[in-house]
Amino acid sequence: TLELEYAKSRLAPRNAPPAANLAANRIMFLTLGTVRTGAIPSPWLARSWGPSLGLQYDGEFEAAPGLRRKHVASAFPGVELFAGAVVRTLAVSAIVKRDLSRDPPNTQTGLRLRSLAAAPVGPGGARLEGELWNNYFFLTPHDNPADLRLEGGANAKLRIPVRRHWSVAPFVDFYWFALKTRPVWGYSLMSGVSLGFTRLWKPRYEAL
Repeated sequence: TLELEYAKSRLAPRNAPPAANLAANRIMFLTLGTVRTGAIPSPWLARSWGPSLGLQYDGEFEAAPGLRRKHVASAFPGVELFAGAVVRTLAVSAIVKRDLSRDPPNTQTGLRLRSLAAAPVGPGGARLEGELWNNYFFLTPHDNPADLRLEGGANAKLRIPVRRHWSVAPFVDFYWFALKTRPVWGYSLMSGVSLGFTRLWKPRYEAL
């Protein structure tokens, strides 16, 4: 998975110098691999399981004013259950997160849970899809007020086919967090509609 977001706005108010603002500034790369080790006799939950490893990078295109440019690398070694009829994947792993944008660089460790699920809804080909993930970080003597103790999210979308490769999907997205050294926690809720395009092309069987 590769996600890139960059947007910059320039404001020129009357009788004031122009000002630039970074509206979006994000890079995320995630790759996951699992080796099939055995079978599971619960088709709705999973058909296979095995050891897994995930690698992720979170960064920015440019530094925000007054801050260091974000560089965070994470590894997720663990076990994954996959290929279920309803639960597509269920992964339980450790977290090793290295924040290279801090001076000196900071390492956080913890536990991670991530699950994807999907099921057909109705006769028209609509599908209900969901994701749940949660990170829990252990306390260390080097924690600062901005370090997270808990971070997670849950989202659900109803994907409705429209025409051929196009679909629309109303969605709800919920995010939560809690800090380590301060009794501060929060959440956000977002809803909307996304437009999707999916095309599977097999060069040996289809013409351009």
